Amino acid sequence: MARNRNANIVVRVTVHAEDTIEHLQEMEDRANNMRPVFAWGKRELERAYSNNFTSMGAESARAMLRGAWPPLDPQYASWKLRNQPTPMMIGPTASLFRSVADLAQSPSNMTENSEATFFVDNPIAKFHQYGTENMPARRLVFTPRDFDNQFANKVAKYVRYGSRGI
Repeated sequence: MARNRNANIVVRVTVHAEDTIEHLQEMEDRANNMRPVFAWGKRELERAYSNNFTSMGAESARAMLRGAWPPLDPQYASWKLRNQPTPMMIGPTASLFRSVADLAQSPSNMTENSEATFFVDNPIAKFHQYGTENMPARRLVFTPRDFDNQFANKVAKYVRYGSRGI
């Protein structure tokens, strides 16, 4: 049997990348609109801030590696028990609690495609957050423990998988 020394061997590879290109375009679109991840983050902050009230500061203490809220002054605690028998930091209207438990109620909130700002819209919040000459600080607003890592994880999953990644 004779061999044909002039024969060429051709290997042809064809790549059909339309599906991959479409998937990458969808990922780019999601990367340019983080609103669903911001909504998740807002819910997480509201949950942490609400839990902080019901745990008398234990949630913020875990996040900042400090102690929970200082107790009320004994004289004020006695007056509050008689006149406003509500949990610590929750007055008769619960407006301070509602302002951290529902960040959406503030007209100052802003959510855009790549940036979000959430406000605690309550005039007395800053006095509790930072304290005064006569009142110790009791953190209402804080970054929950591991929130930044969880948020980054949600961003990555959202960009890759869409809403099912959140």
